[in-house]
Parts: sequence; structure tokens; C-alpha cells
Amino acid sequence: MNSEKPTYIYVLKNPFSGAIFYVGKTIQLDRRLKDHIQDARMDRYSTPEMRRYIRDILAQGSKPRFEVIYTVKPNQKWWDVERFFIKKYREEYNLFNVCEGGFGGASYNRISEKGMEKLKKRFSRAVLCYDAKTGKLIKEYPSAREAARQLNLFSNQVTQVCKGKFTHTGGYVFRYKKKYAKNKIAPAKTRGKKIVQLDLNGNVIRAWDNPYIVKKELGIHNTAVLRCCKGQQKTSYGYVWKFA
Repeated sequence: MNSEKPTYIYVLKNPFSGAIFYVGKTIQLDRRLKDHIQDARMDRYSTPEMRRYIRDILAQGSKPRFEVIYTVKPNQKWWDVERFFIKKYREEYNLFNVCEGGFGGASYNRISEKGMEKLKKRFSRAVLCYDAKTGKLIKEYPSAREAARQLNLFSNQVTQVCKGKFTHTGGYVFRYKKKYAKNKIAPAKTRGKKIVQLDLNGNVIRAWDNPYIVKKELGIHNTAVLRCCKGQQKTSYGYVWKFA
């Protein structure tokens, strides 16, 4: 443990879709991505799902994108920040992190409460919820996560609609308040059928509004997912897919 070096909080992204699939920390920027790739090739350390995911990217002639999202000063408690970002990005993406992060020693000084509050304000945004059919404003929520919690949705779906990547989810349209503040918008157009993602034991993992969302967020080919939904093949990308 070297308290004289800063700690970097980073993310790994799918190079084709831009979807974040892992949040981590390191003090060695020059080798961390290489370690992830080597672990995937040698089938060690990380989860089997993440190793397969990285190998699939490598097989397509590319590699994960490595991006530093926050630098923690020396002698400060980096694991508060790591936990914050894992929690934040779980709202938007399917992370391969198996825990909430923050493993470290007690010798580090904590980041101040004021510093954490600034971090939360910087990465938390209020969202506006509209009726997808009428376009009328329904309610304002302090965050995408809170909107998803109250409306029984997935928070990553809310944020993807806010970003304009998808038209709607669950019968609602969402917009970030800071960038978009109107009492009414145009009704949303529907696209595709809803599908359900299951593991090989038949347990439901997640419901998706349509296969195009699966393609954009997970970086996989929606045609293979659709073949599975239509019964033309049993599984696709290690999962079972069915029309809702």
C-alpha cells in the first residue's frame, strides 16, 4: 500500500456500444488494462462472465476502453469514491462487479463529508417524467434511481431515455431537468417487442423494452437475441431470451 501515490477510479467500456461493464481502482495506469486482458485470456481471477465478455471483444479485433473517471488524492480514502461510482453506474449499466467495492486498509484518511457531497451533487441529476402516450409532465424526481424505484423500473432504462438513446420505457419518457424543462413533449413512438432475459436455469435476470436496447447497452447482436425469442435457437450469448 503506497500512500504517496494517487488512486485512480476507472471504468471499462465496450468499445462498440460504449456501455460501462466494470468499475475499478488502480495506482498503476500503465498496466491495469493489460492485466484485465491477460486475466481474460488465461481464464483467471475475474468472474467467468466478465472473462467471456472481454474475450468476445478481443475476438472481434478490439479491446475494452479504459477510462479514468476520478483521481483520489494520496492519503485519502479511495474506497468511498469507488463505492459511489459502482452504485452510480449500476443504475445505468449491467456491471460485472460482484461486490459494492471499497476494500482497503484503515490507515487512509477519509474523504471529507463535504467532498463526498460535492461528488454526489456533481454526478446526480434530477429527472422529469412524462406520459409516453400524451407527452404531459407527470412528476419530477431527484434522480434516475429514485424515479426507477417509485415506478418499478430499471434505473439504467431511465437514464438511457434521458440521454435520448431510447424513446421511452415503461410507458414513460424521461428528461434531465437541467437540460430539458418543459410541461409537455411530443408522444413517444414505440419500437419492437418487449423481451425477457433469463439465465440457463430459467431465472429472470431482466426485462427489456425491446431488443434494440439490448444491442445498444450490452453491445451484442440483436438478431441473435431475436432468433432465440422466436425459438430458432435455444440460447444466445449464454442466456435464454423470450418475448414478454
